[in-house]
Amino acid sequence: MPRSPRTIVCSCEDLTVEDIVQCIDKGYRDIESIKRYTGFGTGICQGKACLHLVARVLRSRGIKESDLAPFTARPPHRPVALGMYAELSVNPPPMNAEAANKADARKDEGFAGKDTGPGEEDPSVGREE
Repeated sequence: MPRSPRTIVCSCEDLTVEDIVQCIDKGYRDIESIKRYTGFGTGICQGKACLHLVARVLRSRGIKESDLAPFTARPPHRPVALGMYAELSVNPPPMNAEAANKADARKDEGFAGKDTGPGEEDPSVGREE
């Protein structure tokens, strides 16, 4: 296992050994579930630089070999030429009136996009004032 808890395991997603250990402590004990929770392996390297490091941390924490299988690769449905992306507009299409009104209403309500952990619910959802 890398020597320091602050050692970067996934530079694409800025994950450290400490982050992976916290995931294990929360009950995520296989490569696939840690990938889904942290996003490691979804950056530009697609796991080529970090998969073996995450497996090494798991192995050092006593996780069995069968849980160290690589995550499921999900390539595009069909190959796409990069030139197609270059032709895309950088500016999003204009919103219709209904979508613009909804966006304004959310802004007026002070929606901050609260983040919750696994199994946790946003305490403001369903609350009557």
